Amino acid sequence: MNSLSYKLFAPIFKLIPLKAKLRILYLRRFGRLLNLNSPKSFNEKLQLYKIKHNDSLMTICTDKVLVKDYLKTLDIDISFPKTLFKFFNESEIHRFDFNKLPDNYVLKANHTSQTILFSNKEKKLNKTDFLKAFRSWIKKDQYASLGEWSYKDIERCIFVEEFLDFKGKPPNDYKVFCFNGDPKYVQVDYDRFDKHKRNLYTNKWEFLNFEYSHPNLMPIEKKPKFLKEMLEISKIISTKFPFVRIDFYYYENKLMVGEMTFYPGGGFEKFPNYDLDIKFGNNLRL
Repeated sequence: MNSLSYKLFAPIFKLIPLKAKLRILYLRRFGRLLNLNSPKSFNEKLQLYKIKHNDSLMTICTDKVLVKDYLKTLDIDISFPKTLFKFFNESEIHRFDFNKLPDNYVLKANHTSQTILFSNKEKKLNKTDFLKAFRSWIKKDQYASLGEWSYKDIERCIFVEEFLDFKGKPPNDYKVFCFNGDPKYVQVDYDRFDKHKRNLYTNKWEFLNFEYSHPNLMPIEKKPKFLKEMLEISKIISTKFPFVRIDFYYYENKLMVGEMTFYPGGGFEKFPNYDLDIKFGNNLRL
């Protein structure tokens, strides 16, 4: 959704009422009209999810900082990268002692996606980098641009997060699709910062032989030893929501939650055909 034309018209587009906005985005992406009265497909139902399901717990779980505090309240043995520092305004950045930062860390925004910078010995971030990131990222508004309700009331900040060392390679990203507390599918993203590949599996690790917005990785991955544990944890976390996708990494022989997502790809990820979109949508009961 980040084409040049979209970026040019984004300031005006944000002023369009929500339902009309979603209809325009859906038509632009899929080339067909959005059915909000009787949605059938997964992507159609995600648009209705944005409109109809407004639960304050979704806001907490969408916030990349607050979600960690929420997960601590659940009766599960789960880890996540530590939040080291938070910055809600520029003055906090100006006052910050940058000598407190470790050699390796990740800089992120808590209220939006695709906002990430890495700092290491070879390429250290400095105050100027922090200010530039803050000024750019703080303006991002996924509710105004894509209608993603759970982002609407997040108190925006940028934050420093613990760096997980996967020996210089991007980790496999395991994303569990959960419907009313039932983990049904696992999406795995491979090498997502370079030659991005993606596979989908059932919860029994049966490969779904189709492309979902990205090419498949072949040969397929063997069933991970942590699959059962990941599904059990997902069931506990997801029980309060009609739908949520829970993202995991496997780091130093333990599962770590990365984030929770209620609208994968904003509800605009492409299946090869509408029938598969409907098949996934059959699981989502609003």
